[in-house]
Amino acid sequence: MRTFNLDLENARKICERFNLSEPKKVERMEEGMINDVFSIDRRYVVKINTGHPKIPKLRKEEKIYNKLTGKIPVPKIYGYDSSKKILQYHYIIMEHINGFSLGSIFQELSKNQKQKWLMKIGELLASIHSVKFNNFGEDFTKGNFKGEKNYQEYLKKYVNSICQKIEESNEMRKQETDVLRKFFLNNPLFQIKPSASLLHGNFIPDNIIVNNNEEIKAVVDWEWCRAGHNEEEVATFLYRNLKMDKDSVKSFRKGYEKLIPLSKEFEKRLYAYNLLYYLRVLPEVHKWDHRPDKQEEYREVTKKLIRKIMK
Repeated sequence: MRTFNLDLENARKICERFNLSEPKKVERMEEGMINDVFSIDRRYVVKINTGHPKIPKLRKEEKIYNKLTGKIPVPKIYGYDSSKKILQYHYIIMEHINGFSLGSIFQELSKNQKQKWLMKIGELLASIHSVKFNNFGEDFTKGNFKGEKNYQEYLKKYVNSICQKIEESNEMRKQETDVLRKFFLNNPLFQIKPSASLLHGNFIPDNIIVNNNEEIKAVVDWEWCRAGHNEEEVATFLYRNLKMDKDSVKSFRKGYEKLIPLSKEFEKRLYAYNLLYYLRVLPEVHKWDHRPDKQEEYREVTKKLIRKIMK
């Protein structure tokens, strides 16, 4: 249930702060899981950090948009405000991209249309993963991510941090998380040396804006981006979005591997990387009282993946 609403008066103050045209109409854009998003005159979009107000994730999103301009289709950013002088939350304001999300039409497309789009977005994700960094991590500053240069060191900190948060949320006991630590940190499958690729963090059709000419206009919602192993994001897309459908996976991989070939061990890591995704989200699940269906889904899928890879 949403309790925050952006009124016209505050929209005027925001536009004045960033020297934008005076607004006439404010509309809520979506009922997302996390943040409140509004359109001003279908010219500007205001994204407000109501979901995690103590985490400065929109600062990172603003910087990533600026970093990717000219490389990946993204909206133009007009500004970021953490002062709380106008709104009680941090927010960013960006251009409104004319079009609609691929997710809003995908299920109604013919099989051939779906396969064409999957090839396109496979190539799009490979373009995102072609943006490289020196370090693995999530904190983004001065055009780079802060973190470890060595993948094993990064994975160790990443897995330990996730397991600690799971324990603190009481979603699992320490005996259970210790088994997970051992699996990821002692497994030869993860004794690898990938380069640090840009990961979107929530690469789904809903975050890809397209138009009637079948053009990709923008990729949005970068607040959870980080530098990691590209195979992680490919694995989660195939499993979560494509449900491992054979034809869909083939089309997506054809587009992706035009730019980046996947390793021979990719399939062996596929379900493990999906488990890592669900484990990362698990500590937040208890907060989703407004979506009990999602709470049940994430907990059940986590258990299913643990059974699958631990068998």
